[in-house]
Amino acid sequence: MAEGISVALSPDEILERSQWDTFWVPSNVKVIERDELLYLSCPRDSTYLNMVTRTRAAPTDYPALIDEVVQAHGERRSRWLIPPTLDAAPLEGRLGEAGYTLASSYRVSMIDTSDYKSRPTPDDLVVRLVIDKEGLRDNLAVLDTAFGDLGPRGADDDSHDLKLCTGRDARVLRFIGYDGKGEPLAAGNMTLFPKLSFGLLWSGATKTEARGRGVYSALLAARIVAAEQLGIDSVGLLADEASTAPMVARQGFSQHGTAHYWLRSPVG
Repeated sequence: MAEGISVALSPDEILERSQWDTFWVPSNVKVIERDELLYLSCPRDSTYLNMVTRTRAAPTDYPALIDEVVQAHGERRSRWLIPPTLDAAPLEGRLGEAGYTLASSYRVSMIDTSDYKSRPTPDDLVVRLVIDKEGLRDNLAVLDTAFGDLGPRGADDDSHDLKLCTGRDARVLRFIGYDGKGEPLAAGNMTLFPKLSFGLLWSGATKTEARGRGVYSALLAARIVAAEQLGIDSVGLLADEASTAPMVARQGFSQHGTAHYWLRSPVG
């Protein structure tokens, strides 16, 4: 059993609790944390840095909490996570009244690292762990291509991200898949939560011209193998219900509850 966890947690609970660990946030992000509420607030207009990740209050308290977050996020986009462990209807109703709308739905998908069966890696693909600035640059370039422009990065973002993903105690692992000519084709990242014995997979992406060749599977395997070698019991992700969830289900991931993100874009 993982250190610090005294009772067995469901996959939905593990995924939810991983969102409460804010070790990764940049220095210009405020973390406001109380038992009933946890959210990030940043001057930059980023939904990842202006987001609510925990709501543990009575429904009668929702209006005051939502007003607090709206005031804190101001004229920036604001995102609110509703995990599958929460009775969503009362909170969703209040969020709708405050100008939030349902933006996306994701299925909690998880697998024990010892149960994963990897698939053959394409002969012309080399998967590498990010260990320097050049690797981080290639990782970000693939993500930009796959997901669209990720937006402007701050002056200290590269050094911050590199610090998180290098060193013997790194808790963020970034991988890149290169073709035989050294061109980056795919990327995949994972954040480690040792107390949960869990690895959160995120931003797995493959360039359009490299799809259908097993590249995604190779990046997935690299992360799961790394997690198992580090003593992590399970890995999982919030998988888009229409695209990623079916893909990882074919890789052996079990499917659990559905999480929703609600988004507020201030008028103006």
